[in-house]
Amino acid sequence: MREDEVLKNVRAIFDYGQSDSALIVGNGDDGAVLGPRSELTVLASDMAVEGIHFNFAWSSAMQVGRKVSAANLADICAMGGWPEYFLVALAFPPSFSGQVLELAKGIKTECQRVGVKVIGGDLSRSNEVVISISAIGRVKRPILRSGAKVGERLFISNLPGFSQAGLSLLKEFK
Repeated sequence: MREDEVLKNVRAIFDYGQSDSALIVGNGDDGAVLGPRSELTVLASDMAVEGIHFNFAWSSAMQVGRKVSAANLADICAMGGWPEYFLVALAFPPSFSGQVLELAKGIKTECQRVGVKVIGGDLSRSNEVVISISAIGRVKRPILRSGAKVGERLFISNLPGFSQAGLSLLKEFK
């Protein structure tokens, strides 16, 4: 599939019409444009590289899309923010072009859980799949790592180490 065909199909997955008053220019131009906001803007960016952060021997393209999206959503939430938008940059070899739409569907699936919209990004060629997501959200009062004080309580929503334990199992039984 040619790049323009891939782009057209991916844009169709992330077409939101005019459902967002803050989004002045969305997917399809050189950049997205957001209008003024009443809250602070929080930005985060994460990159995932095939063979380092994920492996297609263990995960489908849809699962990888969900995983990389969840990591970016977590960064915004960790700062006390609410995620709103993603910019997704994807580099991939020609052999992966048939799976790009599945990856995009995985990203969209995770984004839909919290109402995040993919409003732009970039495509390029690479020897392996590289995904970089920039997340944009809003926050009234950011929670910073530097703000933690001795004696304060830290709450977690699950037992830590599950991700590492899962990776160890996958490597052991590959």
